[in-house]
Amino acid sequence: MESFEMFTRVDCFLEMEFSNFKEESKPRSRLFAFRNDYIDMILLLLQFLRAEPLGDWLLHLSVTAAITPHFFAFDRPTYSKWLPFYLADMNNLPQSHPIAHQEFIDSSKSFSELLWKYIL
Repeated sequence: MESFEMFTRVDCFLEMEFSNFKEESKPRSRLFAFRNDYIDMILLLLQFLRAEPLGDWLLHLSVTAAITPHFFAFDRPTYSKWLPFYLADMNNLPQSHPIAHQEFIDSSKSFSELLWKYIL
């Protein structure tokens, strides 16, 4: 048990140190800032791709909310326009369609499979 607690403390310390390093290095190097932002975007993309086959509805919504500002930054008008509406509708799903929402939460199927059930 002690080794786990020690590992947890070391892990938290390293995570804080790495975060501090990134924040201190961004203003000093534009290339570092660019690469760090690029890595963050790739990690968001990987989380988004992971949410679909796992059927993790909450991960899907949180990652979709996190990537929405990037569509504005990269001048993608269609996504920029419709993603906020999509997120508002999906976050309102528990009140508007509780059965569908519960199925999204409980199911391990991909969202594509579940959406076709409600579309057709």
